[in-house]
Amino acid sequence: MLKRAQKEAQLDRVSGANTLPAVDELLPDYFRTPADYQPVSRREYSLLESIRTLNVFLCHASNDKSAVRQLYTQLQNSSVHPWLDEEELLAGQEWQVEISKAVKNSDVVIVCLSKEAINKRGFVQKELKFALDVADEQPEGTIFLIPLRLEECEVPERLRRWHWVNLFDERGYDLLIRSLQSRARTLNVRVPRSLR
Repeated sequence: MLKRAQKEAQLDRVSGANTLPAVDELLPDYFRTPADYQPVSRREYSLLESIRTLNVFLCHASNDKSAVRQLYTQLQNSSVHPWLDEEELLAGQEWQVEISKAVKNSDVVIVCLSKEAINKRGFVQKELKFALDVADEQPEGTIFLIPLRLEECEVPERLRRWHWVNLFDERGYDLLIRSLQSRARTLNVRVPRSLR
């Protein structure tokens, strides 16, 4: 109860401020795990809603769509805003333009790798090249591009400078979330929660 009163007092102090306090100051009890969840007041809820989530672009080959759909759902359940073409593109939009915008506006690009993806020609390679160009514009040490192996496969030479995650490993998703949590903290956005 004391902790809740402290948070209420903190919210009262920041309610008139132009900037939000650091996310970790207000959210640790609400977004760690579902077991840690505590009910919030209306005032807290409105403040929580104003804090944006991490925007993550899912770069993938069309043949990997079912695995990427599953990842999309997991990320949503972890309080991440994933961008997946079939969910975000509207009929009539120029898909190449919209995908380029989405990559540029993302906080993180996850490059989903499989045997099929690394050998496929076409737009997935163009998408990857654009993501690499945007990654080169990021400050040194920024977690922006995360190679994610969906299955045992070779990592392309141009992605080997980044540490990759094996989603097929038991701890793969947890390791991915740890990277996304680190990036979210640097951006002062809602920190993704683990599903375990």
